Amino acid sequence: MGHDARGRPAATVPEITGETQSLLAGAPDFYTKLSRITDFIQKNIRYFVVMRGIGGLQAQYAADIFKNKFGDCKDKTTLLIAMLKVAGIQAFYVPIDDRRGIVDPTILRSSVTT
Repeated sequence: MGHDARGRPAATVPEITGETQSLLAGAPDFYTKLSRITDFIQKNIRYFVVMRGIGGLQAQYAADIFKNKFGDCKDKTTLLIAMLKVAGIQAFYVPIDDRRGIVDPTILRSSVTT
């Protein structure tokens, strides 16, 4: 288990690849692929917050999230990115400002620890 080529935790492992490929079997288009993957994560990965140590700031490895079947927002996003990568769909982490209606462009230029 490890990071992808750039050192991020969304690296895929054979278990994630196999599950994703089985979800995508016969999927005719982008939206069907996306729907199947997001449905899988929503139904099979419990939302659970870990605020201890670095856990409140940095996502777990995709392989650990997949194996343990739980994670917080960052974790679910990490697994989603890993599964979309298998599907050939490029995805990125995007920081969201929790103050509704306010978008601070400086946030998008800063680095995000995930």
